[in-house]
Amino acid sequence: MQLIRTSLPLEKTILQGLLPFKHDLIKFEYLNAAELYQHYLSVMESMQLYMTSSINGLTECHPYNILLTQRWMLLIPRTKNQVGEIKGHGVNFIGRFLVSSTEQLEWLEKYGFERFLTDCGVPK
Repeated sequence: MQLIRTSLPLEKTILQGLLPFKHDLIKFEYLNAAELYQHYLSVMESMQLYMTSSINGLTECHPYNILLTQRWMLLIPRTKNQVGEIKGHGVNFIGRFLVSSTEQLEWLEKYGFERFLTDCGVPK
């Protein structure tokens, strides 16, 4: 879990439903943990993120990211967590990227931020 206090460069795109990969967005006026949890369970089921196998009695799930703000929750199924030499993180889906060198930044700029996110997620 990562708790980050920052601006969200992709928030407008997220709220307008313009993300180029499979996702589920729920908007709300106030945080209601019980309702969010029920929505989460519903989305996990509808996106078929649960696996049939279990470990120690707990159901496994396919990879995904979940982002939660005070106004919305976004759930994104993932297919991989690395493209090229750059590892993907949940914060990438708000428009923030971490690179460890100028070369990685240049590669990512050429490759495309949106393409990177789509490659990590599930294309629509």
